[in-house]
Amino acid sequence: MADDFPTREDEHSEGEVDPNSITFDCETAGKEWLDSNVSPKVDEWVGKTIGQFQIIHIIGTGGMGNVYEAKQMHPHRSVALKIVKSAAATPVTLQRFEMESEMLARLQHPGIAQVYDSGHQMQGDTLLPFFAMEYVPGSRSITDYAEDELLSREGRLELLLLVCNAVQYGHGRGVIHRDLKPSNILITAAGRPKVIDFGVALMSGSDEIEKTITLTGRFVGTLQWSSPEQCGDDPHDVDVRTDVYSLGVIMYQLMVGELPYSMKGIPLYRAPIVVRETKPIPPRSTDPTIPVDVEQILAKALSKERESRYESVAEFAMDIRRFLSNEPIHAKPPSKFRRLKLYARRNQLKFKAGIVVFLALILGVTGLVWGLVESEKRSKELQKLYVTAKSDRQIAERRAYTSTIGTVQAAIANNSWLMARHHLESTDRGYRGWEWNYLRGMVDHSVGVWPVGDRPNILVTSPNGESVAVAFEGVRVGIIDEKREVL
Repeated sequence: MADDFPTREDEHSEGEVDPNSITFDCETAGKEWLDSNVSPKVDEWVGKTIGQFQIIHIIGTGGMGNVYEAKQMHPHRSVALKIVKSAAATPVTLQRFEMESEMLARLQHPGIAQVYDSGHQMQGDTLLPFFAMEYVPGSRSITDYAEDELLSREGRLELLLLVCNAVQYGHGRGVIHRDLKPSNILITAAGRPKVIDFGVALMSGSDEIEKTITLTGRFVGTLQWSSPEQCGDDPHDVDVRTDVYSLGVIMYQLMVGELPYSMKGIPLYRAPIVVRETKPIPPRSTDPTIPVDVEQILAKALSKERESRYESVAEFAMDIRRFLSNEPIHAKPPSKFRRLKLYARRNQLKFKAGIVVFLALILGVTGLVWGLVESEKRSKELQKLYVTAKSDRQIAERRAYTSTIGTVQAAIANNSWLMARHHLESTDRGYRGWEWNYLRGMVDHSVGVWPVGDRPNILVTSPNGESVAVAFEGVRVGIIDEKREVL
């Protein structure tokens, strides 16, 4: 069962934070770091040519390397060129960079930025790797795009589904992103998403490298979008549900307009605790117009325990599709009334026709009400007889009678009329009620029964069907006329 969202009163509160304490605010900290550490005017690579790539300017920076816009000579096109920083060129970092290039090369999907080329460049005594990938000019983060384009709630979810397709594609090839956040999901001018920055992605077969990085104390991911297990004692212990959690945070931002919990003013050492222990603010407490189903999907995706989340991004996406199609979601099974309401909304014409048929059936069933009432009375009488009976024999007889009636019904269903009649005749007369007469009428369609004495040898009906001639042994012949008299 997915975690339920807490009420506003249950929100995490640490009180006043000492202004001198170290705080974590990714949105401002990253910009300040970039401004203080990288400047396009003084960057050592701007204006230079590496291989067939002429570097124009820097467009981004990270822990391992910088990303530049560059012009490729053959074919002539703009690319995003990622180069390892010389100061970060440790053996582990170089291995990680090579892994990122290899991962992107194996991920051929329209929703993932494509790798065009890779190589190495000498800088002093250090051989620095680089790779060129698809450049997305004029792109915006998924949250900025949704706000700028005034996307509806449904439009935002449709866009997120495209992202889910790309991430699930990566999972199918053994790649867990581990750093999904709005700035790593770029939306093109045509409204198509591109997942970028696989610098901390986990790939099947990379365990030893990953353990080495973990032992250095390096945090893998971005706290606001990291899963609780990424903030735990063993950040290496992750699976595809880590990306489910991060996508849940992004969906929360798209639906609510803010993060599930604020990191502003939180001391750095407390930030992982907030991720692990603080439940998200209920979306509907911020925006009551958010559908209950959306809140339930978010609650499941943002569960603190992996076991309570969606098992895969595909399963997460499927529930979003169910919501968009007015179908019952799996995050929390809806009530029968809720299922009926969703069906009516999804199939309005069929539902209206069903109402007409239902009303017609009501009129037809009215004639059966008396029989049902009598049946209920008989049932109560039989129950009272059973309760008040003191004899095991009476109880056994009643059970035998009930069982025989069931056998008769089964025989009728199988068109075994003789067997049904045989079992009916074998019942105790003292227990026979309306149900016996009802079943007797079903198995016996005779116009009448007349005693003729000895067993007849021949039966012949008259041409007009008004009489029957019966021949017995010897010469005696009997005729039964339409008045049911034996002549």
